[in-house]
Amino acid sequence: MSSIVLELQKESISKGTPLTDLLRKAFIVAKKLKIPEFEIWIKRELDGYGDTPVKQYPKYRIIQGTPKVFNPYHGWQPIMFADSEQALLLSQQPCRQSISEIEHLLAGANNDRFFESPYSAETCTQIMEAIGMDLRSSLHVAPSSMNHIVDSVRNIVLQWALRLEEDGILGEGISFSETEVLKAHNAIYSINYFYGDVSNSQIQQGTKSSKQSQENHD
Repeated sequence: MSSIVLELQKESISKGTPLTDLLRKAFIVAKKLKIPEFEIWIKRELDGYGDTPVKQYPKYRIIQGTPKVFNPYHGWQPIMFADSEQALLLSQQPCRQSISEIEHLLAGANNDRFFESPYSAETCTQIMEAIGMDLRSSLHVAPSSMNHIVDSVRNIVLQWALRLEEDGILGEGISFSETEVLKAHNAIYSINYFYGDVSNSQIQQGTKSSKQSQENHD
């Protein structure tokens, strides 16, 4: 009988396997091995991060882009900052969308396009006051930044599945023995181990309503 852990490894390196399907299979493994940290992480990737505190976001979920305002005569224009720290803060945003939404956006994206990630109303007001003009502002994100999220998630599943094999946890079909469950319980499978700590990252503040939902040409 096949091993679900080995299947995870194989499907992690196959672009033909939708990431949502891979995550659902990984959720089965995490649930049956009683690894709550991976259960939570997988559910967030499948359902979106919603009201998850930004400090709990993995690094790959902090997207980088170019802050811009829409000028009715000249189109989208980059915002020029005198303060480099403020420029950095406004160039980053947490991405709350589910993996399926991100994959859907990327499926129709071209390299010469960007995703428009609106700022919160509070941040937009601050930008308007700073530039002295009532112009719409948002963060413009390249498809490559969004694709980095997809690749990072796939890599984490692969590394985790390889680690399970190293620890002698393979499963039979979609079942695991009591010995394997005990091994998983005694091991440490921390998400931080696979993507690093995000606690020191500088995050754009006031982005509760931010989302990546629009694709435009510059």
